[in-house]
Amino acid sequence: MSYTVREAWLNRAVERLDYVFTSQAGVSLPKVSVSVGFPHSRKAGVIGECHPAVNVADGIPAVFVSPVLDDPVQVLACLTHELVHAVGNHGHRGKFVTCARNVGLVEPWTATTAGPDLTGRLTRMSRKLGPYPHGKVSVRGTVKTQTTRMVKVECAEDGYLVRATRTWLDQGMPLCGICGEMMEVAP
Repeated sequence: MSYTVREAWLNRAVERLDYVFTSQAGVSLPKVSVSVGFPHSRKAGVIGECHPAVNVADGIPAVFVSPVLDDPVQVLACLTHELVHAVGNHGHRGKFVTCARNVGLVEPWTATTAGPDLTGRLTRMSRKLGPYPHGKVSVRGTVKTQTTRMVKVECAEDGYLVRATRTWLDQGMPLCGICGEMMEVAP
């Protein structure tokens, strides 16, 4: 299997985190595929995701770290949270809480929060791994998806605003009662 430099960094991190899981939680990490990618869930604040082995064609859990992260300690904390899922702890209750607490994560369990001991350990680990070879992806300024079939049309001069369907806009742009011209604007 061929890895990018970033994936190689993440795989070395998994190897080091295996010791944390074995010594602190009494579980060994399964083989996992680790990569950087936007989570399937577009809920605000989701920074990682683990797809269990039963959902992956090759039977290997797939872990993703969001490309909006670039701080190595935060990446390692996210990776730790997702690896708690990879050992078979689905959801954020019961066995997940026990394993997460044992490796050093703290509440809230749906977030990625490393406790002080784990933060120290991850900081030392990041120094040994070297700089995280990733350029942060900014999602600011991206165009919002139109959530309605109505398209926003506005007069640039006086701000007069209307919404119309694409069908009607294809027939011709409405006119502002004061200035005359209007134009389609991003939602």
